[in-house]
Amino acid sequence: MDVSRPIRVGTAGWSYKDWEGIFYPPGMQRRKQHPLEILARCFDMVEINTSFYGHIKPELARLWARRAGEVNPDFIFTAKLHRSFTHSPLAVMEPTSAATIKPSDEDERLAREGLDALAATG
Repeated sequence: MDVSRPIRVGTAGWSYKDWEGIFYPPGMQRRKQHPLEILARCFDMVEINTSFYGHIKPELARLWARRAGEVNPDFIFTAKLHRSFTHSPLAVMEPTSAATIKPSDEDERLAREGLDALAATG
């Protein structure tokens, strides 16, 4: 086993109302503090959950990276791949298989734009 690579610990997402007052300080939204600013003080990575449901907008990727990076320069993101690449549109009615998964060219373009924007932040 290669132990030279660090083990990173983080959360699956960061936008949870029930974390306010428990993990996040009360009134955080009134102070216009971004959850990633707090999360990056305690963890060194986070999973982007929303990328499964909608493609990452490049401007949001840059904002997230800036907010987390200001607090923790070693902070990294991992992202769920958009569901168009992993699930059939018919998955609610029948099992997903490789033959039924058909992401569009638009899905590929949008996924690439968001992930490239995030990767470009370092």
